[in-house]
Amino acid sequence: MSETWTFLAVAAAAPTMVAASQMQTGHASQASFSPGAVDASDARGLVALDRLESALDGGLRARVADEARGGLRRARAERNFLEGLRPPPPLARSHEEELVFFNHLVLGLAEFLDAEDEPAARDRLRSVIRRGRAHRERGRALRPAAP
Repeated sequence: MSETWTFLAVAAAAPTMVAASQMQTGHASQASFSPGAVDASDARGLVALDRLESALDGGLRARVADEARGGLRRARAERNFLEGLRPPPPLARSHEEELVFFNHLVLGLAEFLDAEDEPAARDRLRSVIRRGRAHRERGRALRPAAP
């Protein structure tokens, strides 16, 4: 595993550990938590991700870079928003997975934008996106069923 990917793996876990610690100690923001707020954040992130993936498939380097920069800004904004929420205990693990999803996007997009080997970087970014989506789906599956 390269140093970059080792860093990404460690960094992806850090906010989850911080969020869990904040929830246990009560130092997390007192922002209102609602599944609807999380879903809205998720939807905004997915729109940016869909645009990026469309650009990756199209192959136009300038458009890919533009969408990657836009996706990075959106992923950071949504991650920051979610980090400010304090979920109730039954939703804590689901919330952590959502944060890991956005962390994958933030770190993967930042690495992609700094990469010199563009074709290889696209492949690595696609892999990071797949892993991030797996965390997102895991988080969705962890949500308690609606009454």
